[in-house]
Amino acid sequence: GGFDEVLQELGFLDSNSTHENGNGTTSPATLSALAVLQQLLATQTVSPNHVRRAVLQIHNKSKKNSKLTEANKSNEPTTRAAAAAATTAEDKSKTNPPTQNISNSNNNSTTINNNDNNQPRRRHIALHIHYDGGPYSGLAENVGRPDDRSIERALFAALEQTNLLAGYSRSQAQYSRCGRTDKGVSAAGQVVALQLKSAFSPRASWDAAGNQIVADTELPNHSSQRLTVYCPPRSKPTTNKKKKQQKQPAQSTTTNNQQDATTTANTTTPPTRIRRDMTELPYDKILNNVLPPEIRVLGWCPVSAEFSARFSATTRTYRYFFSNLQLNLHQMQAALARLVGEHDFRNFCKMDVEHVYNFC
Repeated sequence: GGFDEVLQELGFLDSNSTHENGNGTTSPATLSALAVLQQLLATQTVSPNHVRRAVLQIHNKSKKNSKLTEANKSNEPTTRAAAAAATTAEDKSKTNPPTQNISNSNNNSTTINNNDNNQPRRRHIALHIHYDGGPYSGLAENVGRPDDRSIERALFAALEQTNLLAGYSRSQAQYSRCGRTDKGVSAAGQVVALQLKSAFSPRASWDAAGNQIVADTELPNHSSQRLTVYCPPRSKPTTNKKKKQQKQPAQSTTTNNQQDATTTANTTTPPTRIRRDMTELPYDKILNNVLPPEIRVLGWCPVSAEFSARFSATTRTYRYFFSNLQLNLHQMQAALARLVGEHDFRNFCKMDVEHVYNFC
């Protein structure tokens, strides 16, 4: 057929040869490929010229690959030396793994990658908030409504602007509020809790060797408390000078391989830690710089992972103010007297009896 003629022309087949293996049988793969090409040529889907070009391209690539193979064989001793150095470095890294298992406020233990200097530590923080509710639609945000003017929307806008959430969403930050307030209602002691970024690295240690990691419970309880810790250096971005050095041609392949082996061995050496006197982030001041003037953060404190601003509250105090517009104050006082004392109000709320333990 046409395909045999093209192969004969290109020197891949003798005039009397057939597409057979050494044992005189045609392999299924060869038979399938030849059948497809025969069909393409018979239906004129491809022309003999297409086949010629394809075969010549494959032939040229095979020549290049053979040259590369010979070059690799000549550098094989140096490559083996580099591989041996890399293996030694890998063994050292297994002896001193670049990860540490430390405790945090979210889980019993968290694996920290010592090669990642950009991952922040997060703490569960309670914020004490005061706000004038007159200009706002209430505390709770109406998610999805562009005309929403709530306290929470302004609060989370400030948290994102200051990057205190460090990329966390509202649900990821474990946000909880003490209680809702309606439109026009103000609060002098509202409490919210959520995970916020810390000034301290998750790999900050008490010692220069980095063996005694600072636990979350050992971090400052307020912004005035100062700690002396050792922190790994921050990773530096690649400079243009390094890029230029990479573009320069190497003097010899052997020298490059030796340098690569030395570099691989050196990367396992832990970087020198930096001694720092640090304080925790002043969350109240940072947020007050960007919050509207009607909303102020009065203070903050660290809380446990189990803390909920809603269900961990033991008491709540509400004050109602009425203007004297012909109100019957005696009847109001008589009705309110029935509320004095401790009462069970569970029938007035939605309950999750499996998880709620405090119905305050």
